[in-house]
Amino acid sequence: MSALLSDMIGFGLVVFASAGICAALNVQKYVHIKNTDPSTGQPMVSFMEIPLWWVGTIGNLVAEIMNLAALGYAPATLVTPLGCLTVVFNAVAAHLLLGEPFLRQDAIGITFIIVGVVCVVFSQVGEPQPPITPTCVHTPPGQTCTGLSEVVVSGGFWILIAIVVVGLFLMYRYVHEQYCQKYAWVYLVESSLVSSLTIVSARCFASFLGFPMPGKWSYFWISPDWVYAWGSLVCLIVTAVGGLLLQNAALMYFKASEVVPLYFCLFSLGGVAASGLAFDELTMPWILLLAPGVGCCIAGVFIISYKRDEYIMDRASPAP
Repeated sequence: MSALLSDMIGFGLVVFASAGICAALNVQKYVHIKNTDPSTGQPMVSFMEIPLWWVGTIGNLVAEIMNLAALGYAPATLVTPLGCLTVVFNAVAAHLLLGEPFLRQDAIGITFIIVGVVCVVFSQVGEPQPPITPTCVHTPPGQTCTGLSEVVVSGGFWILIAIVVVGLFLMYRYVHEQYCQKYAWVYLVESSLVSSLTIVSARCFASFLGFPMPGKWSYFWISPDWVYAWGSLVCLIVTAVGGLLLQNAALMYFKASEVVPLYFCLFSLGGVAASGLAFDELTMPWILLLAPGVGCCIAGVFIISYKRDEYIMDRASPAP
């Protein structure tokens, strides 16, 4: 499979995953709206008893699996920033399906995101990445690969580990206790540091999976490949749980309209930087197209999402 075709498959999976996540979240939101007693404002029954809620939950799970699959075909520098498409789909779906207003900031934000997506996609066209394998021991002669066994001893990988460890230490030592309930970015910086390792692990694990993914199932039992294959899965699970707990902690103290754009910004930057360090995915001159693309995606998400609920409430409030 050519690098261009692999990238396009990854792009397609991200688009479908973003649409799926949007649909699933709006289905769940619709269930919560219909299940709310208008007189008390409380749920009439447990949402877990409503079949449609489970449809949304399963749909969300399938979409997240597609996001993971995308990392098996395309580099994280392509996949991670394109998570912003969920915000675009959600802005349109919330207006069409739930009757929420379509704000001027939505149109501006969507324009930024479209420009960003075009830049990100075209930055990958001229930067083909060799497939990631546990080791290069079983690679056919004449075929290039990026072996995880080589990645974990590279200078870039250990710079990434040092940034994560030192960053978490400094956050917990000097920032966390005093500011975690005052500023949303505290939990989210910690989450993005942990999640940067999730992106690297997911990129490896998804690349190792056999048909219909691009890897080989034999990686999981042939020595020495199985050590790296199963190790990437363990790292993926541990860091994903840790990052999710920190993200949920932020949601306990701050509104989603504040958390979501900040999280996307930090997660995208962390994912792109981590992939660049671990897999050498940031090269000249293509980074000159990738960087503004990521910037436009982040700007679009902020324009659409940041304190969106407050803007909608202000618009709905009668003029004095």
